Amino acid sequence: MPFRPGRSAYGYVVEMPSSNEVVVTETLAFPKAATVWPSDMTVSDNGRVGTVSRRRIPKNNKVSNAWIISEGDPTGDYELTVSINNEIHHFRFRVIPETPTTEREVDIARLVKKKRETPGLEDSRAALRLTEKAPPLSGAGST
Repeated sequence: MPFRPGRSAYGYVVEMPSSNEVVVTETLAFPKAATVWPSDMTVSDNGRVGTVSRRRIPKNNKVSNAWIISEGDPTGDYELTVSINNEIHHFRFRVIPETPTTEREVDIARLVKKKRETPGLEDSRAALRLTEKAPPLSGAGST
């Protein structure tokens, strides 16, 4: 999944045999220490693993949860372990740096990189100029 803070999300859905209350323990392991964790999670000393337990009532016989990628979340391989009444489910996924796909996105990525690498760079002078060509006015240049 691409690293897009506030836009990329991950989660799980587990079907249950009934709608009886269950105990859900979620353990999320990051590839590196994260800078921000939800306040209800217990976080390991190295800042890589967070765990939370809750009582949940399945909706439509399903238990689910989701998280949104945040600034400070590392890229790399993640592992989410969900224990529901001691039945364990593993989910693995990778968060990758977002790759620009259009020419304009590539130009913007270059500008951002240049700004990060050059202290005091003025946006309008030394940086790449990002301009969009306006369509020609109808009838322009014709007599």
